[in-house]
Amino acid sequence: MGRRRTFIESEAISSATAVFAERGFAGASVDDLVRATGVNRASLYGVFGSKDGLFQRCLTEALAALSPAATPGDSADAAGAGHEELDLILVALMEIAPGDPAVREALEIALNRAGITAEALGRRLLERAGATTSGSAASAPTASTSPPTYPTPPPRSLARPPAHFHPTDLPARGADIMSRNTVTITDTTLSVEPHGLDKMWSYTSRLEIPLAHVRGATHDPGLRHEPKGWRGPGLQAGSKLSGTFHAEGTAQFWNISGYENTLVVTLEDERFTHLYLTVDDPAGLAAQINAAIRPAQA
Repeated sequence: MGRRRTFIESEAISSATAVFAERGFAGASVDDLVRATGVNRASLYGVFGSKDGLFQRCLTEALAALSPAATPGDSADAAGAGHEELDLILVALMEIAPGDPAVREALEIALNRAGITAEALGRRLLERAGATTSGSAASAPTASTSPPTYPTPPPRSLARPPAHFHPTDLPARGADIMSRNTVTITDTTLSVEPHGLDKMWSYTSRLEIPLAHVRGATHDPGLRHEPKGWRGPGLQAGSKLSGTFHAEGTAQFWNISGYENTLVVTLEDERFTHLYLTVDDPAGLAAQINAAIRPAQA
């Protein structure tokens, strides 16, 4: 089934670039991206596959904006990219590249071709942090200068709930709040096995998905008010959803208890278009899945 685009991709990518550049990859939630782009979740997942897929599109555009004519040692701005694009590249270098060889290699090639040095990137990083890069004597500290003092940050409230907390996310007394699914990644397959009685509630003992059919994965705790469609077969009781849900001619598999630790896996050429799963470390697992499918997407 073709995906109907109701937005201009270039505008969405530009808006998402600004969000990622300001907040970083981990700090930018799907809610942030939906608000900034004006594009609903279904369309974002349908076109880009995942938050990572959207970030990769933004990064591709940022790297394409780099000019190969930049002189080594010049300021990063001389390479032709704006501050947002350069900040996005810094985010990719710090957050994505250390654990993703494909992204690391793409960054190395693009930066070397554009002649952007580590020194130039370091200067931009200092500018972003509001630190001075002047080497003048006036700005340099002397031996008699007292060490700088910094204000003590206010104490963080331990009682403050997470951003997407909702009282009904609390499990019933005695409920299992641990992962509801075991997700295994091999060289060729993504497998999902619901735990315990969830096999019965979901009418599913195991799902085996070829990695070639996985478009991306995202930690998305903001799904509470998103339409789920009609259930069948399966269970829906408060924030416990387990089974198959149908909407607009498509089927999605849900097995969650609460929304905070929800992993969304976007698929193609499969019975389900999405998997919604409660797992222990949704952000970490999403990163593993996205790194595993990257070579096939290159």
